[in-house]
Amino acid sequence: MFNKSLFSKLEEKYGPEKMAQFSEMVTEMYDILHKDTVKNEHIELSEYDFERDWWSDKHKQLIEE
Repeated sequence: MFNKSLFSKLEEKYGPEKMAQFSEMVTEMYDILHKDTVKNEHIELSEYDFERDWWSDKHKQLIEE
């Protein structure tokens, strides 16, 4: 399941306020994973980058509404 579908299902159940908080938390999680990967000099970062940025954008959209 991709982020957009996952987000939609969760938003139906929890609503936009909780999803704003969840999106912020998931963004932080992927940022921590990204930084750990960089620190340990792993090469493949694109997945963490993509996930962090996607959830961060979703969080920004929700708090602007």
